Amino acid sequence: LSLCCFLSPSPLHVRRSSPAQYDSFLSLRSSRPCFSLSPDCLPRTSFISRYRGLRTQGNVACQAKDDDRFDAWFERSEKKMEQIERASIAAPDFLSEAEAKIYNKNGEIIQPSTLRGSSVALLFASSWCPACIQFLPLLQAFFSAQNSGEHSKAKISIIFVSSDFSEEDATTFFKNAHGDWLMLDYKSALRSELKRKFGVWAGKEASQFGTSIASFKSRRSGIPALAIVGLDGELVNFLNAELEGFEALIHWNPEYYVWQQLKH
Repeated sequence: LSLCCFLSPSPLHVRRSSPAQYDSFLSLRSSRPCFSLSPDCLPRTSFISRYRGLRTQGNVACQAKDDDRFDAWFERSEKKMEQIERASIAAPDFLSEAEAKIYNKNGEIIQPSTLRGSSVALLFASSWCPACIQFLPLLQAFFSAQNSGEHSKAKISIIFVSSDFSEEDATTFFKNAHGDWLMLDYKSALRSELKRKFGVWAGKEASQFGTSIASFKSRRSGIPALAIVGLDGELVNFLNAELEGFEALIHWNPEYYVWQQLKH
């Protein structure tokens, strides 16, 4: 009988992998008595004495001990995960935390909480950018198709983050060229913060954002670009539309990045 059995993982470790692997492990263990022993179940004597002192009764007791320990660990872990999930869902979204305003095309302030239940992306673009103007009609078609429910169960939301040089230009561009999505308040400090955070800014904005070698190294792309973000404002996927154009949208799988609804 190979002594490598003693180096095999305990049932606790195997069962963490998958139910199928665990069932296979139990089947193997039942045919090899020594296989059932995990290091913390063995008597604290020499290796040889432990090997010679194997008893079927001891194996059964050890298996039961492992199973009970796993069940207790699993129950604690499950409760902990539920607590973490509830806490993350109940946490305020990054827009609310920053007290940033977002508007629809009618100029009405929209509560960020209405974005829950959808996959949210920040759209970096400007009216003076030819690539942006070419990209927007394609993005509108994608937006309409996704929200019609024909191609995805999850809806999408887009927030325009302007690179225009005046609020008037940004607002006019938003109303006339964009789809039925939202715009981040032009005066919000978050507008510049997001560009720095995700490294998305146009060449014309280099005097503001490209002020060091480090800032150029951290730059992901120019415009247009989309940053798909989580509820906490952290990046979950980046779509480089400046480089890939409409094909960048292939990498947006809305059902994977949904802002969870609040649970009551």
